[in-house]
Amino acid sequence: MTYPLFIVTGISGSGKSATSLELQKIMVDFNVFDKDLIVNNDDYQTACDNWLKVAYYSAYSGRNSVLFGNVPDSYNIEICDLFPLFNPVHYLHLYCNG
Repeated sequence: MTYPLFIVTGISGSGKSATSLELQKIMVDFNVFDKDLIVNNDDYQTACDNWLKVAYYSAYSGRNSVLFGNVPDSYNIEICDLFPLFNPVHYLHLYCNG
């Protein structure tokens, strides 16, 4: 069984963190996570693996997740062990014309 996953990407300063805070307020049936919050020692790939674990167990218990972060850099979500358990995967790229 697979679960849907929603990923919001964008370069630094594109509004990912601000958008995630607003989305948390209006999408109360979803878990909304900023992937940068659990990065230790610049190990972005381990943080990505951990977020997918959280998203998988959340989906398994009935709550879908929206993950915010730079994809594929500095995360490569598609090489994570649990990535095949998510389908479909929806991407939204934030662009800020600063």
